[in-house]
Amino acid sequence: MAHLTNPLATPDQLYRRSQFSALPADLQDIIFFQSQLLTQAAGLLLQLPQSVTAQANVLLARFWLVEPLLSQEFSSLSAAVLYLAAKLGPAPASPRNIANVYTYLLSPYSPLFREPVSSQTSSQIKPPDDTGSYTPSEPAYQAFHTTLLALEARILYTLAFDTHVALPHPLAVTYLQALDFFALPTQAEKNALGSLAVAYLNTALLSPQQLYATHQPPALAVAAVYNAARDVGAKMPECAWWRLWMRLSMRRRCWGG
Repeated sequence: MAHLTNPLATPDQLYRRSQFSALPADLQDIIFFQSQLLTQAAGLLLQLPQSVTAQANVLLARFWLVEPLLSQEFSSLSAAVLYLAAKLGPAPASPRNIANVYTYLLSPYSPLFREPVSSQTSSQIKPPDDTGSYTPSEPAYQAFHTTLLALEARILYTLAFDTHVALPHPLAVTYLQALDFFALPTQAEKNALGSLAVAYLNTALLSPQQLYATHQPPALAVAAVYNAARDVGAKMPECAWWRLWMRLSMRRRCWGG
């Protein structure tokens, strides 16, 4: 079934990204992580569904497989990919709201990229009650809006208008139910297992290893379930249980569904 698979990075794309950038590898990783973190924070403040924000993270990772990291300004690209993902989803976000959120997140009042400070210093940089202090002026908004629309078009062109993103989160829940992990003795253990599996998948979105661009959703879901079960000490099946979903995934691709 095609809706359960994603277009993956080619070996040539991964090689070119690692070998032909003018930036050191560690700096590339920092830029990737911080940009994805910014996208997550913006999606949270915009009250977008987590699935929409996750799709934006995946689209951003795909874009950087084709375009160099220095080709676009990072925060503007993050805003554009989030705008695009929200537009394609059930809860579109207006350019004005996105501009307000990114202006705040990139301001001195935002805790996102701020170094740890003492409580006294923290109180000195507390956001003022007047939200105009960290919202864009009309000329700044117009410039932001123009850049947003231009980058949206650039992202679509770069991705060949393929914006489909299949997420592994629903599969992980299905796997947990199928393996009867939710039959753990207490509700707290059930919640902990499910939450850990989702947390692993959300953290993978931020990984500079670009796991969502190199692995299909079934593989990511299996890995998240395995790690979560190991962390909470849940008993795992003794057989190679993951092969079932790997084979089902391969059959779906062979059937062309």
